[in-house]
Amino acid sequence: MATTNLNISVNEKRMLKQSEAASYAGLPVKHFKAACPVRPV
Repeated sequence: MATTNLNISVNEKRMLKQSEAASYAGLPVKHFKAACPVRPV
């Protein structure tokens, strides 16, 4: 029987700051802004 480990990061927040979202996506903020042009809520 094989054993597997998952490295999953769970964020409990429902909304993230732009810098937090960029970090979560693994992108610099500059690239995140271009890839995800969403207006703040």
